[in-house]
Amino acid sequence: MPTAHLTSDPTTPSTTKPNRKKRKHTISKPTIPQPHNTAPSTPKPIKTPHPTHVLVQHTLAQPQWTYIHLSPITSSTVPTPKPTPSSNETLATPSQPPLDPITLRLHLTAALSQYLGDHGAAIPVDILLISPNVCQDIYIRVPAEDGSAVVAAVGGWQGVWGGEAVGYRIRGRSEWLACLVGGAGGGEKGLFDFN
Repeated sequence: MPTAHLTSDPTTPSTTKPNRKKRKHTISKPTIPQPHNTAPSTPKPIKTPHPTHVLVQHTLAQPQWTYIHLSPITSSTVPTPKPTPSSNETLATPSQPPLDPITLRLHLTAALSQYLGDHGAAIPVDILLISPNVCQDIYIRVPAEDGSAVVAAVGGWQGVWGGEAVGYRIRGRSEWLACLVGGAGGGEKGLFDFN
């Protein structure tokens, strides 16, 4: 049986096909004529090689504190009916001692412990301001998660101060002190305006 040997000798005839280059067929796309009265196209934005650098970015999703605006209500500040002309009695309005931070702290602790027991007494309350004006605006700060409990406890509490019944009216509540003080509008004074 004869065997075939493949050699690379140029003198022997080769049975392989010659190497042909493939042609690329390109199809040209037809051009659509553009109308002459079109508006000029907007310039493309220039791409900067480096993006802008953000120095600080911080979002306060959950504020840490709740600010509460209070004012004391005593039996002398509650409107009482005027005496009838036939009565010779006069209504005595006892002079109330000024509210100090220690008395306010005792009232707030009593209200919180009455409402929530020892857990309420453990809520930290920061007294920010007791204004010396007639209505004695009070601003306090409590942790945000305890804000609703403090509003419910203080708003529903009644005690005794200077021989009179006393309670506290909640005049405002906010997670931002600036909103509570500055957002009042209508002629109310700010946090540190005493005149």
